Amino acid sequence: MKNEMNANFEWSPWWWFLFVGGGILFLSIIGFSALIGNDFWRGIAQGGLLGILIIHILEGIYGYSIAKKNNLPALRWSFHCFLAGVMAIMLMKKYLKKN
Repeated sequence: MKNEMNANFEWSPWWWFLFVGGGILFLSIIGFSALIGNDFWRGIAQGGLLGILIIHILEGIYGYSIAKKNNLPALRWSFHCFLAGVMAIMLMKKYLKKN
């Protein structure tokens, strides 16, 4: 019998909700710093985008190892995480050019 992921958010761990809420808060900070143009908020935004990149790279590696152990489509899950990390790099470059 093949194991399948349950996409229902009710089965998500507590830290998943923390990441999603933190991501929404962080995007708000980026928008706020773009409006103000203050160097302090710009530094927070740069550090946050770098943190997002590192977290998604680690999540891609961790997700691949867990999915592989449970006979799930590991490459697809890992690719999604790495793609999110690449998007963080693109946002960071765009944000740095703008400010």
